[in-house]
Amino acid sequence: MKKPITIQDFCDQHAACDAGRTWALSQGVTTMRDLWRLDIQIAWRQWIFMRVARGAARGKYDKAKEAAWAKFGKAKEAARAKYDKATGAAWAKYTKARGAAWAKFDKARGAAWAKYTKASDAARVEYNKASDAAILTIMPEFPL
Repeated sequence: MKKPITIQDFCDQHAACDAGRTWALSQGVTTMRDLWRLDIQIAWRQWIFMRVARGAARGKYDKAKEAAWAKFGKAKEAARAKYDKATGAAWAKYTKARGAAWAKFDKARGAAWAKYTKASDAARVEYNKASDAAILTIMPEFPL
């Protein structure tokens, strides 16, 4: 069971006017529970009831809001974990594909370089033969 709130604390918490505070404190009781049991004016009773009802509603609202934020936080964390997992998988797939593409490129570049080198060497041989033939037609006695 909750500890009863004092009249002073209740008036402070709900910003009671000076007249209401003076009246409540002059009734000869110390808790709001005892004040409520007295034969008091309807207007005072309504004012007290509205503050208590607002406090109870606010408490329920705060609890519901807290539960909703907790649920949202868990959902957000779960979504982030899925995102991170998907991103990691996509990055791994991309890296693997990029590696395979570079391997193909390197292989093709190597094959092209080999063809170029072979053709270049063959052209150099042909050039040397033609050059030697040209020199020999001009100077047949040139020692090659």
